[in-house]
This record gives sequence, C-alpha cells and structure tokens, in this order.
Amino acid sequence: MLTWMRSAAEPPGKQLIDSMNHESSHGPNANLDSLLRDWRVDDPLPLGFNRAVWRRIAAQAVPAPVSPVAALRLRLDRWFARPAWSIGCALFLVSAGLLAGYWQATAQTARWEQLMASRYVHSVDPYAQAASAP
Repeated sequence: MLTWMRSAAEPPGKQLIDSMNHESSHGPNANLDSLLRDWRVDDPLPLGFNRAVWRRIAAQAVPAPVSPVAALRLRLDRWFARPAWSIGCALFLVSAGLLAGYWQATAQTARWEQLMASRYVHSVDPYAQAASAP
C-alpha cells in the first residue's frame, strides 16, 4: 500500500501523527524523549492544592466591571481597527455630509428665489408694497 493512501478505518491525521512520532524518536532528542516518557513525580501535592488552584483561576476569570462609556469606546476601537469598516464609515459620513449640504443649499436657493421674486414685484408695482405692508 502506498504511504499517501489511507484506509477508510484510520482517522484523517493518523498517518501524519505516526510519521511525526517515528521521526522524533530517531532524531537528536531521542534520549530526551525517552527520559521525559519515563519521568514520574512521586511527591504528593500539598493539602488543598487543587482548591487553591481553582480559586486563583476563578479569581482571574471574573472580568472587572467596565463602565458603559469604556465599553462603547472599546467596541468602537475594535470596529475601526478594521480598514474596510473604517473606509466604509468614512465614505458614509462624507456622503451624508454632501447630501445634507445639497438639501440645505436647495432650501436656501428656494428662499432666495422667493425673496428676489418678491423684491422684483415690489420694484415693478409700487402698489404691491402698500398692499403687503400692514
């Protein structure tokens, strides 16, 4: 059987793991590997060791309370750390600014046209001034 073919009963990475174990047992660290395999600890753990370890793990696992402002800032920092998101936000804000400026200019132009039309009518018809005055 070829080495690159695997049987259906073997797990997908078994041949790779077997070849890695085979190579490491013949390399320059063969003595170290055998020493590490044979090493055993006979001293018992101190009383309450496991409990103390789990207490320290639990103490580190509790996150510190974060203020809403700090949480919002952290979220924004994460979002804007991605270039695509930053560019998209910048393009959106520039587009929104251009659109707002266009709408404001359109409204201002309409007011100016109405004012200029009113002034023209008053300049042509002097009686229109008297009728519009209270």
